[in-house]
Amino acid sequence: MDLTEGAEGNDKVTTEAEGLAEGDDVSRIWKSKRMQEHIKRLDRIEAITGGQESSAPDMEDLEYRCIYDSMSLTVDIDTEIGILHKHIRDLYAEKFPELESLILHPLDYARVVKRIGNEMDATLIDLGDILPSATAMIVTVTASTTAGKPLAEEKLENVFKACEEAMRLDELKQRMHTFVQNRMESLAPNLSALLGTGLAARVMGAAGGLMSLSRIPSCNVLMLGVKRKTLGGLSSKAARPNEGLVSTSDIVTSAPPDIRQKAARQLAGKVTLAARVDANKTDSTGEVGRKFKEVVEQKIEKWQEVPPSRQVKALPVPDDKQRKKRGGKRIRRMKERFALTEVQKQANRLAFGEKEDTLGNDLDEGLGMIGKSTGRVRVQMKVTKAKVSKKHLRAIKAGSSGATSGLASSLAFTPVQGIELADPFKQGGRVDESKYFGGSKQFKKP
Repeated sequence: MDLTEGAEGNDKVTTEAEGLAEGDDVSRIWKSKRMQEHIKRLDRIEAITGGQESSAPDMEDLEYRCIYDSMSLTVDIDTEIGILHKHIRDLYAEKFPELESLILHPLDYARVVKRIGNEMDATLIDLGDILPSATAMIVTVTASTTAGKPLAEEKLENVFKACEEAMRLDELKQRMHTFVQNRMESLAPNLSALLGTGLAARVMGAAGGLMSLSRIPSCNVLMLGVKRKTLGGLSSKAARPNEGLVSTSDIVTSAPPDIRQKAARQLAGKVTLAARVDANKTDSTGEVGRKFKEVVEQKIEKWQEVPPSRQVKALPVPDDKQRKKRGGKRIRRMKERFALTEVQKQANRLAFGEKEDTLGNDLDEGLGMIGKSTGRVRVQMKVTKAKVSKKHLRAIKAGSSGATSGLASSLAFTPVQGIELADPFKQGGRVDESKYFGGSKQFKKP
């Protein structure tokens, strides 16, 4: 349960610009019942403790509730200061209209307005203790050439009153920050161990409390406390955008500039985790926060390490040993089935110094050494163990019973006579004279 819910019955802070009418109080936050009671509690606690840190308070303790109210009221004070800044800017635009584009911070704007007042010669005013030297020079030169006119006494008095109210609210805000900072070790020990008590209090104040900070994702924690920067016509190369309160941590600022943004994102993630540990009261010793800090520091050191040089590795010793290949009955049969035949092997060979015979067709395919080694065009097939179906085996057995194959040829190639026509019957020692040719060498009548 968020302890800020106990203030629901109090008056709400008025933050509407319409309530800032001339003649009334410029800021109404001082009149709110909640603010008055909180200031009394602060005075009472500081009088009792003497500004020192007390022991861990209970949930109902006055000091513990005052810490949460301080962080929630800090957000209301920032809102009220923004409304006062708008009120001062609208009134002072008649005197110095260019000032609002030169100074964006509300408190700096209020201090400069109170310092300049109705003075038309800005060279007589020293702004070095309020603004940086470059910005102070730009404001002085612009104020000397402005087309504004002096304000009336009544309007100028109202502007000064609003400036004093803004600076008074800022002093109260700093007082609350100091109060919370002194007691952060008991409220958020892990967040304090990670960021430090001062920065942890500012981050919690910007988020609106510990419970609110634990619900914010890390990408938004990185943007807490971001302020717009006025370059004043200077180069934007050195300006670092999107720098919130987390970016001002010692861990981030001690890192090299090229990895600061990366380190800030890493730290913002750990801030969210530490806030959730503190919100759930998981660890009251701060050991988790110290471990988170060590992890972030180790990663930053790792990023800064020089990458190892690339070494040239020698090629491995070639392995000339014969490796076992996949084998087996199925693989052997498949190799035999798709192996080159003797005809294909002889067609792929050529005799040295001899012209290759061709088929004589349009493709002009060569015969290689087919028939040159044995004198036959048909080469005897090598017996293999290829897979043959039973039906094919029966056909082969039937054909091997003595019948002559229809593919047998009477032509034979010999190295002496070339092509020779031979009678297959005479070669086999048989002469069949019962057909067309008889002993009389005449045709027989059927």
